[in-house]
Amino acid sequence: MSLQLPEYVVCVDDLQEGVYVKLKEKWFQHPFLFQNFKIKSQSQIEALKNVGIKEVLCVPGKCDHLPMAKSKFASQDQEVESRTLPKGEVDLNGMWEVKKERISLLKNKKNCIAKAKAKYRETLSKMPLIMRNVVAGSSSALDETAGMVTEIAEVFLKDSDSVVHLMDGQSGEDSLFSHSLNVTVLALMTGKSAKLSSEEMQILGLGAFLHDIGKSKIEKKIIRKKNPLTKAEQELLNLHPVYGLDIVDKLRAFPIHAAKIIHQHHECVNGEGYPLGLKGTSISKLSMITSIANIYDTLCNPMDQNKALLPYHALSLIFSKYKCLVDPQMFTYFVRSVGIYPPGSVVQLTNDAIGMVISVNSKNPLKPAILLYDPVIPKEEALIFGLDEDPELSIVQCILPKNLPKEIYNYLDPKPRTNYFPEQQEDMG
Repeated sequence: MSLQLPEYVVCVDDLQEGVYVKLKEKWFQHPFLFQNFKIKSQSQIEALKNVGIKEVLCVPGKCDHLPMAKSKFASQDQEVESRTLPKGEVDLNGMWEVKKERISLLKNKKNCIAKAKAKYRETLSKMPLIMRNVVAGSSSALDETAGMVTEIAEVFLKDSDSVVHLMDGQSGEDSLFSHSLNVTVLALMTGKSAKLSSEEMQILGLGAFLHDIGKSKIEKKIIRKKNPLTKAEQELLNLHPVYGLDIVDKLRAFPIHAAKIIHQHHECVNGEGYPLGLKGTSISKLSMITSIANIYDTLCNPMDQNKALLPYHALSLIFSKYKCLVDPQMFTYFVRSVGIYPPGSVVQLTNDAIGMVISVNSKNPLKPAILLYDPVIPKEEALIFGLDEDPELSIVQCILPKNLPKEIYNYLDPKPRTNYFPEQQEDMG
């Protein structure tokens, strides 16, 4: 077992590239984004000097090179010469501006999330009436549902860099509707990644939105039951795709491929699904997408919240245990959409920082945007950092929110339920 050298104080004059440092000053007293970081350039050392920082903590275990200790051995003349050498090009004003931009970015992000929440709740509030109209076979039900799906789908079709955010969850009856809305959004995200046509996206959204409509024919006490279902109850619940197909078949001009999604969203590629036990390519592509979204959201948001998985762990479980149930290509598109570390994942970074993933980086799923915890930064001004901005910074592990210290939990505020909605890049009116 190797001996880990403890942290120790070093003079800024002794620093060189590759030394990992911790700053003792408050976050607002220096222009650096992080309290802990690895020195990458001489300009960073000059910046430390220019803001009056004389000493830092060195973390030997994370250093590429240890400090040179030149300050201890330099002659007095050398020290004077060192102080009179050009400082190099250190743009302190630029560094401070970047820091201010981070605060502004968080405020803008919060505004976008607030709009997304309002849109989410507005959509959710319309769902009970729409679902009742669908079940009743109302002549306006299909148009109402299709209009809502079009509104959601247009965001993904129009904006190439739409992101998803963690939302306040719903409970009770609203959770049944939020599940349908979550599955719709997740399915559309996957469809966008799979480069589906506009027509396919509309059909996918329609089928995903109504995928559980058949549950309206089953007693609510069975739907909401938290304890394991009896065999008879499970067999009844397994009929909801059939009931759903019966409901939409009564709607005039309901698209056949959307009806397939409702009927097939519990079919599995290995033939172990229901109600027909279809295998492989016998299951429609859009049904396969909806199935993955349905499994994922059910793992994240089960009726019994004590059994809820973190988004990251839900994704890992699908990959490790449920991979034989889902289409591998569609699952690849799904992962590309939600990210390796989906929004809501609480993570630790290589610089020991703790944060929560708030948005997906579709170009590099391993490098999402993180809302960082820092006790010296007010929660309202918390730092948002895109991991793709620093090639040396990466995620080390996911952390269960319940294992967080109280102050970090309150700061990051991870939600008990996970709902998704796209951030609108512009006002849709």
